[in-house]
Amino acid sequence: MGFSPTGLEPTTYGLEGSLENNGIKISGLRIENNENFWQNFREWLDRKYSKSWARDIFYYSRKYYYMLNGSLSEPESFSKTKRAHILKSLIALSKYLGIYEGFKRKIKSYGIKWERQNTLESFLRMMRPREGLMNWVRECLKLDGNLATFIEFLMISGLRKGEAINSFNLIIKLAREGRVKNTDQ
Repeated sequence: MGFSPTGLEPTTYGLEGSLENNGIKISGLRIENNENFWQNFREWLDRKYSKSWARDIFYYSRKYYYMLNGSLSEPESFSKTKRAHILKSLIALSKYLGIYEGFKRKIKSYGIKWERQNTLESFLRMMRPREGLMNWVRECLKLDGNLATFIEFLMISGLRKGEAINSFNLIIKLAREGRVKNTDQ
């Protein structure tokens, strides 16, 4: 099917292709219902990106792959964030397929520009009160045990989920070994 013997590394395909029967056909490779292709692509993503980002890219690539050969006007109807996720996913898929340069030209021909929040906008977005989230945190803090402690740790540390879990587990391990000083006393 155009893949290296391991089946995990992409080879180069031309951007020529057409939308056929709800599936993209690029130089003889059909991917719409090709589970082997999607499995190999997922493994490639898992090696290249973090677990959560690979999952997001895979989801959007699988859902919007047809845009590689179709119109790129559809993402304009989505929010900035969703549009960015779709385009980043299609870029990853185009790199995997070896058609990135052609896809990059297509993005440019549609006049698509990347919109990024500046530092102040990002800070303000994070600081805006999210009443639903705060209510959830308050309810969690009412719980007894490690869950409430973990939620409090998350709120105080500001760590990402994966980093917080690793840090929290390390603290627990070190405490069991007697290597953490109790500051409550």
